[in-house]
Amino acid sequence: MDKIDNIANFLNNNSKKCLAINGAWGIGKTYLWKQVEKKLSKVNKDKKVVYIDLFGKESYKQIFEEIVAILHGNYNKITQTTLKSLEDLVKCISGGLISLNSDTIFSFLKKKDFENIIVCFDNIERRSDSLSLKEILGLVNLLKEDKECNVVIIFHKEELNRMINKDTEENNKQSWYEIYKEKIIDYEFVINDNSKVANSIISNKIECDEKVQNIIFECYQRFCSNNLRLLLKFIEYVNYFNKECFNQYHSDKFFYIVLNIYYRDLLKYTKQHYYIPINEHDKNIDIPIFQEYFNNYYVLSHEKMSILKNNFENSLKNYDRMYFLDYHNKYLYGNLNDIDFAKYIEDLFPKFKNYIYENGTYYSITYYQGFFKLYKKITSKELDCKKNIEKNFIKELVEYEFNISILHDPFHENFYKEIKDMIEKNEEYKNYYQELQSEKRKNINIDSFFNSLTSNKIIQTFNYNVIGNIIVLRLKA
Repeated sequence: MDKIDNIANFLNNNSKKCLAINGAWGIGKTYLWKQVEKKLSKVNKDKKVVYIDLFGKESYKQIFEEIVAILHGNYNKITQTTLKSLEDLVKCISGGLISLNSDTIFSFLKKKDFENIIVCFDNIERRSDSLSLKEILGLVNLLKEDKECNVVIIFHKEELNRMINKDTEENNKQSWYEIYKEKIIDYEFVINDNSKVANSIISNKIECDEKVQNIIFECYQRFCSNNLRLLLKFIEYVNYFNKECFNQYHSDKFFYIVLNIYYRDLLKYTKQHYYIPINEHDKNIDIPIFQEYFNNYYVLSHEKMSILKNNFENSLKNYDRMYFLDYHNKYLYGNLNDIDFAKYIEDLFPKFKNYIYENGTYYSITYYQGFFKLYKKITSKELDCKKNIEKNFIKELVEYEFNISILHDPFHENFYKEIKDMIEKNEEYKNYYQELQSEKRKNINIDSFFNSLTSNKIIQTFNYNVIGNIIVLRLKA
């Protein structure tokens, strides 16, 4: 019997119980509860769940109104009454946890209204500051003890503790949970791992073979921090790109290797879109066309999709880099040893067609420097092609600085700043950089350059640093 069955049976076979479901945001607490609801509907058709999302709720009156609306269909048909005796009863039964004014007591609060009812309060930590935790727990106790129904509360304990509710400040260092658990909560279910749920979601929502599903699951385990909401968003975007692009190349022998790279970067952009930190991602590899997908309301234009397809197809043809990325993956997560991986670095790096930009993906100088350091650590010597690769980046920097038609944006600025930082640390590279700049000034034809540009193009790509370089060149011409 699994956890869903256990929880459903616990709530179906008992009364006057409070079940707590505790876990981090996004880990699947609400998802679990919805599965329990489905199970309960099969076990006992007479059971009814009153689900209350406390997100933004400002008063217990709002909660009462929502409960009435769910039970009776229309709150306006229920007459509000003022019964002083019921007010006193609330104070007594809730153990003094809450004190309700008489004009907030509703005539619907009768025991028979709660026969076969389970009340679920979700997102307790996201309630409004005007609704205290003490009031919520008092209401839970009232429903449990006076109305004899089962109550489920869903929350993230650590987040509640972090909020430092004012009602518990007087209790020294005791958390709200330590104070009220014994009085109110009968059973706690803690979600620490949701890998089985994530696997099930991927299997149900991704119509691809098992290898593709495994790649997505690996991305989830490494980069999603058990956040099922993030996984569901990611799957939505994966399905779009699978249908429009990736699945067309399924038969290629490098399909899974290339797909893994694209999925990881798509997930990185997904997290950026929702303001989730991307510290664990490899930011030295970047596929910027994904940003256009998010900027354009989750769709790529026909032109941009054609570019993505072309990039993906070319990635499949770039055997040397694909081989290296595969070996790197085996080195990180498989059983490839240091010596063998160093040999692959030595053999494959010189064969790359383009060190900086290949098939829609940017590779930064820091990306290569990480491998240079690793190679030296393993072999105790410098990689033979190291200087050649670094000089390729310096050449690229000079082209960037003197080409106004190249797009200048924060990503590119940071990308090329890393090259400048490398140059500043090496006298030989400083001289090489200056030589390339001088050579560029001699060869560029300023008049024909300006004549080739339309005013719109200049405005679109305007950048103070580039314009400054062009002005210097024109003065020297």
